[in-house]
Amino acid sequence: MEILKRNGFTLIEILVVLGLVAMLLTISIFNLSLIGKIEERDMVRLLVRDLENIRSDAMINKRATSFQAFNDNNFYTLIRNKGDVSQTSESVYLPEDWTFKGSSTIDFGNKGIISSTVTIAITDDKGKTIYFTVGVATARIIVKEVNR
Repeated sequence: MEILKRNGFTLIEILVVLGLVAMLLTISIFNLSLIGKIEERDMVRLLVRDLENIRSDAMINKRATSFQAFNDNNFYTLIRNKGDVSQTSESVYLPEDWTFKGSSTIDFGNKGIISSTVTIAITDDKGKTIYFTVGVATARIIVKEVNR
């Protein structure tokens, strides 16, 4: 009996390899999108925490404080007034390709109250806009996401 030489792959072998490659690509794409969501969640938590901290600082120390967002360089700062002197904390930069929509300032009075409702908008690198609305009476922070 003569033994045949194989010069190629069978259809089943090709389908198995293609299935494995497709599965690996699906897993890697899922992980990349998960990293973006974690980065977004962390940035939202940081901004909300900073807004709450600056408001609490105004209430506890009975001195006006401010939150300033700068669109030009995509960062924000927290300003604490110590008598006649304003003390600026270090700047917090947004992740790369994230932008503030317009520059915004939130001034918390010496009781932690703001004079009017303020909304800050951030657009991420995928075009999703996240709105942070700080209310007047309670200074509660409402976060709303809008996909574009």
